[in-house]
Amino acid sequence: MKKICAGSVDIVVELHLLGPVELSVQGRTVEVGPPQRRTVLAALAVDAGRPVPADVLIRRVWGADPPDGARRALHAHVARLRRLCERTEDPGHPRLRLVRRSAGYLLEARPDQVDIHRFRQLVGRARETERSDETRAALLREALGLWHGEPLAGLGGQWAAQVREAWRRQHVDASVAWARVKSRVSDPVAVIGPLTELLDAYPLVEPLTEALMRALHAAGRSAEALDCYSTVRKRLTEELGTDPGAELRKVHQAILRGGLAESVARPVSRTPVRAAPPARRPAVTTPWPGPAPGQLPMGVRGFTGRGEELARLEDILAASAEQPSAVVITAVSGTAGVGKTALAVHWARRAQQAFPDGQLYVNLHGFAPGGSATSPAEAVRGFLDALEVPPARIPAGLEAQVGLYRSLLAGRRVLVVLDNARDAEQVRPLLPGAPGCLALITSRRSLTGLAATEGAQLLTVGMLAPDGEVGSHAGQARIHQHLSRMSEAQGRHQEALGHAQDSLSHHRAAGDRAGQSAALNHIGWILAQRGDHEEALTHCRQALDLALETGDLNGQANIQDSLGYLHHGLGEHAEAVDRYQQALDLFHQTGDRHSEASGLLCLGDIHDVTGRPYPARAAWAQALAITAELGLPDTDPLRARLLERHRRATADATTAESRPAPA
Repeated sequence: MKKICAGSVDIVVELHLLGPVELSVQGRTVEVGPPQRRTVLAALAVDAGRPVPADVLIRRVWGADPPDGARRALHAHVARLRRLCERTEDPGHPRLRLVRRSAGYLLEARPDQVDIHRFRQLVGRARETERSDETRAALLREALGLWHGEPLAGLGGQWAAQVREAWRRQHVDASVAWARVKSRVSDPVAVIGPLTELLDAYPLVEPLTEALMRALHAAGRSAEALDCYSTVRKRLTEELGTDPGAELRKVHQAILRGGLAESVARPVSRTPVRAAPPARRPAVTTPWPGPAPGQLPMGVRGFTGRGEELARLEDILAASAEQPSAVVITAVSGTAGVGKTALAVHWARRAQQAFPDGQLYVNLHGFAPGGSATSPAEAVRGFLDALEVPPARIPAGLEAQVGLYRSLLAGRRVLVVLDNARDAEQVRPLLPGAPGCLALITSRRSLTGLAATEGAQLLTVGMLAPDGEVGSHAGQARIHQHLSRMSEAQGRHQEALGHAQDSLSHHRAAGDRAGQSAALNHIGWILAQRGDHEEALTHCRQALDLALETGDLNGQANIQDSLGYLHHGLGEHAEAVDRYQQALDLFHQTGDRHSEASGLLCLGDIHDVTGRPYPARAAWAQALAITAELGLPDTDPLRARLLERHRRATADATTAESRPAPA
């Protein structure tokens, strides 16, 4: 029986994604089923240990335009996969479990049971500074040995293609790191073959070219190294209209002079960035043609707190010293105004000495209420302007512009701050792939897609009570409010209710009537999720009285929306329509366009279930128009639901028109 040892635990159940999608039990491959079911399994496995909502699974498997029966098909695939997981049980060893949680479907598996997660674990261990070069080389070799051809082989669709491309980049990065370490500890000839094959597949990846040139030169084949440089230089010029990066040019010049010193990574310092700035490779000596970009906005005056989050960011920066690709860090909060941008800018200004080649910044306006989000094309063009690329040299088309942008960052140390991102799709084209660069992203959403495909580090930012208020009623109210929302997001409704009630008590003690209104509405919402609609109505009506008293239009809008939901749940459809209509008027008045579109979706649903197809279609169409104005992609959850309603309504209308008229 084949067993792979991971520390002191034998792995007898494995999921393979770095090649054909397969399930292995005791060394034997278990038949998973058709490609669609294997895609469902892969979509769950990339987020093993985290619940994946059904809507996300449907988009991953069927794309932005799923067929009408997609949800039924998903349930069928999940049922068969659950039975398949039950067959993986082995006495004394953990098995896979597929369970349903409030937040979605959860595949329970240890990271070392899924090869992509095992790969990342090994690469992460190889970056630890206390490791010897021999140990690093062995760890990286083991990680690369997990690859068996094309990842997700045989799976189609946009999601699989995006994941495949991201994992390829991680494979290239690990290969380059292995080649550098292997060349230092043994014969460089051993890395020439693998690097040559990779360079054939990725001819424009400069770190590959650099590693191959170093290995060829160390093996006494300097002429081949110079030919390699000439080839990639010609390709970069012809395909991207740019020259090789500074690091590659430096290696080329060193070979021409007859000497090439092998760079050795510095030890990583755990000292905060402000005390000992660069815990990274030595700075690139070739300067920018013009001044280094410095786009960071002004920091918040009197910034305090966030010591734990700042320390985490500095730890990630320090740990990235050995990483040959950009590190992606995501700072996320479930609520607006929590201080994500202030934290990101404050840390970026502290860390800017670690990025002497410049700092790029863009506000992506992912959740702007009255306007559209900044498109990747607009952001990339702004970066190229900041890098002083003449307009005549900027190629047409987003893909070519992204290629030029990444080539310009190659061999340099640049910090890229992507603020207020809407989703992973908006930021992917803006991520640098160059050694030494780092991307810092802020978003209201937890960008788990980047964690699954790009290996992003996720940092959650919670509510911060003002200095001196932690022990006050106002501070405690904010803390319990945040804990309640966090518990609710994790499906722990009883715990969420307790925190919400504590928040209400502290708001009352502080005399904060607006806070009391918000807390009462939140309690009502939690009660509704538990099915206690009558008690929820009582709390929401009290909340509305307070919001009317204080003149809080945003509060009134959200409470009317809650009341619409509650009356709909009680079957009181006329009252629900009236409440939703009042909420829509208030959302429109306050400029909260996203909430307005969400309310129109709910209003259309009520018309639909009460047999009023024409008002339903009108509400959904109006909501779709708003999401288009906001620039939401078809993959956005709200827009995806609206598109599904629109397609169904159109199909129903076509069917009705095709029926023969009664005699």
